[in-house]
Amino acid sequence: AVTTTALAAGDLSINGFQVGASAADGVSFSNSTGSGIAKAAAINAISGSTGVTATVGSTTVAGTASTSATAIASGDITINGVNLGALSASTSGAQRGAQVAAAVNAISTQTGVTATFNTTIVNLTLTT
Repeated sequence: AVTTTALAAGDLSINGFQVGASAADGVSFSNSTGSGIAKAAAINAISGSTGVTATVGSTTVAGTASTSATAIASGDITINGVNLGALSASTSGAQRGAQVAAAVNAISTQTGVTATFNTTIVNLTLTT
């Protein structure tokens, strides 16, 4: 079962070795100590002793586009520690969604995140 609860030291044992507590991963927008990234890091911290490694699969976050038309300043949005850059004012949610998708895709080689924008339903999806 999947849970977003952080690992406490000793919650998990692998091949007789106790996994330490999961720590904030520095990239998740919520539950950063209970994320798959944080738990994999805790498991991988003792992989030399256990012979077991953990990997995190793809993650998708979806939402509807903002209806805000105001400009967004450089530094206001970061993805995996990379600045998205400034976005000019928009006239609609559809225009804002297209702006965000283009900006996300422009830095995707640095972040590992890509964006798709559906203009029909005004829906922005970010995928790692």
